[in-house]
Amino acid sequence: MYIDRLISYGLCKYVIENDKNPFLADNSTDNDDVNRLNYYKDLGLQKQNIEIQLTNRPYGCGGSVLFTKIYRDKESEEANNRAREHLQLGIDMITNPYDDKLKKLTKDLEAKMREVNHAIDSGIIKNIQVISIFAGIISLLFANIMGIKEFSSIGIIGVMTLNSSMVMAVFALILFSKVLVLGEKISLKDIFYCVVIILFNIIPIVLNFLCK
Repeated sequence: MYIDRLISYGLCKYVIENDKNPFLADNSTDNDDVNRLNYYKDLGLQKQNIEIQLTNRPYGCGGSVLFTKIYRDKESEEANNRAREHLQLGIDMITNPYDDKLKKLTKDLEAKMREVNHAIDSGIIKNIQVISIFAGIISLLFANIMGIKEFSSIGIIGVMTLNSSMVMAVFALILFSKVLVLGEKISLKDIFYCVVIILFNIIPIVLNFLCK
């Protein structure tokens, strides 16, 4: 079946005496594919006993021309693959002695990048903390102004409560900014300072309340 297909395309032909297949002429076209094969079928040939050969030049493209092109393309592809392999081997021979150094350099560079990023994040944290302190001072100022204004209704305990809440809020912002921005854990030292400041702000309120 495959040979019949090649014959119909004009790429090969049966080797017979006085082969006058008109559909293998240079002026043949693709429309002659069926007739090109039927010519041999009409002769009643025993195909299994007949040799075949590539055509030279039926209508501009023979089997030998096509085979030569395929063969050369295959050779060219294999040559390109061999050249690519040899080039890669040459590159590997040059770079292999430096692979360990390259890996170490990459790790060192990544470590430096982490240090730089950490330093940048630490700078951001410090800026947030400074802004938080100034914001806290301004908040305390306004809280005391409002407390003095409303002193008759909220009393000293109300003013102290406002101040305490502001201080604790600012300290909490400074403390937890480490967790939110840097992703660092809060140490026991930070927790101790937090508890001390909370007690420092709550005790006066409790004492004032007990003394009444």
